[in-house]
Amino acid sequence: MRISWDLPIIGLAWLLGTGFFLGLMQRILFGPRCAEIRYRDLSHGERTLLVGVLLLLLVMGVAPLGAFGQ
Repeated sequence: MRISWDLPIIGLAWLLGTGFFLGLMQRILFGPRCAEIRYRDLSHGERTLLVGVLLLLLVMGVAPLGAFGQ
């Protein structure tokens, strides 16, 4: 069996291109980051909501295993 490296190379190029494009658009739309502004990523409530959604996704992903007898 011959292994084709085309798909992993295309996937890597796609991810690198997407990251570059998103960074470029962020700099164009919002300008450069200011050093004197303190940036906050997520507040406590947003972090709690994110953990809840991730747990719900985990339960929804694992629950079908028991339902189908696998």
